[in-house]
Amino acid sequence: MNIDIKGYSQSFYKDICGASLKPVLDTIEYAHKKGIWIETTTLLIPGYNDSDDEIRAIAQFQANLDTNMPWHISAFHPMYKMLNVPRTPAQTLRRAYDIGKDVGLKYVYVGNIDDEARESTYCPKCGKLVIDRHGHIGQYVTNHLVHNNQCPSCSYTLHGIWQ
Repeated sequence: MNIDIKGYSQSFYKDICGASLKPVLDTIEYAHKKGIWIETTTLLIPGYNDSDDEIRAIAQFQANLDTNMPWHISAFHPMYKMLNVPRTPAQTLRRAYDIGKDVGLKYVYVGNIDDEARESTYCPKCGKLVIDRHGHIGQYVTNHLVHNNQCPSCSYTLHGIWQ
């Protein structure tokens, strides 16, 4: 499952999404307990959900649940009812990536920008590039994992569905 965590404040969910945060978090926890592979995505919107505190809260929630759960951080582009909001700067995505890694998430990815280094997968144990993704939407992929999702350098078994 890929579940959006749109922000980490009830006011953001109510005012911007017309929804509630708690059911989203509950769904993630429930699916995780059931053994379902989950990845989350957060669209960072400048001035709305891109503060360090909000980003750290999302990352920490996820790390507390499972540091192996991938987190996709996407850039916002002005559309529809938010044409007056600027696109997400690349440095915001890089900052969020660093925050995710700092709290212990092993698989953090940026999206909607070109950043090959932060859209690829690295071995959490030795740091070797194991899945190389490039292109604007990661459409070019080279999988270096060997049998059973093992790193070719150190034999660490990476968590996830890689095929």
